[in-house]
Amino acid sequence: MPAKAKKSAVMKPRTQIIEVEIIPELTPQAVVKQLSQVEETVARASSMSDAKIVTSIKDYSSRATKHAHTAVESGASALVYAWGSGKLLNAAKTKLGRGDFGDWRKKHLCDDITERTSQRYMQLAKRYEDVRALLEWSPSLRQAYIACGILPEPPERAADEESDADEIKRQALLSSITGIQKKLRLFYGLKGKLGAGDKTQLKLAKQQIDEFFQQILN
Repeated sequence: MPAKAKKSAVMKPRTQIIEVEIIPELTPQAVVKQLSQVEETVARASSMSDAKIVTSIKDYSSRATKHAHTAVESGASALVYAWGSGKLLNAAKTKLGRGDFGDWRKKHLCDDITERTSQRYMQLAKRYEDVRALLEWSPSLRQAYIACGILPEPPERAADEESDADEIKRQALLSSITGIQKKLRLFYGLKGKLGAGDKTQLKLAKQQIDEFFQQILN
């Protein structure tokens, strides 16, 4: 018996070490550790050599870029799966009918997805028929997380879905226009190299774009 007790006491710390090692880098505990390390480095900045400061700046910048890219990818993935959930929920509602759908949702999903989150998913799927267009418009990460139910809506907008939808569309529009401007600059060199059919197609596209701007600006 004593031998077994001793073995158990040895094994317990090993289990704890393994659990710590598999904690994802951006869990709250890890963020607190990162913050402490960065604050300590910043506090010693005045006594650090130029080489050390430069090394630290490059290191922090690299980490910031990496985590920013991860955040963007996570936001896009969250939107894809939230949109898919909304599409399936809407399909189930169409199939079952409004009254039966509520009971069905409570029976099968209430332990995993709140009613409010389900509504957000369904609204997101209705608002954007094409998930690729949703990703191309690239709403901010915060707006994406709000749409997915990861973050709560601002209190002043919690009861105003139309206002929230308009804000997302406004941000998406500005983001899309900026993206289009950058892409079009790549084709400056095509001047004089377009055929008659190409020019006709571009003129038609320009006419449609002009009509669009007249509609939203007037």
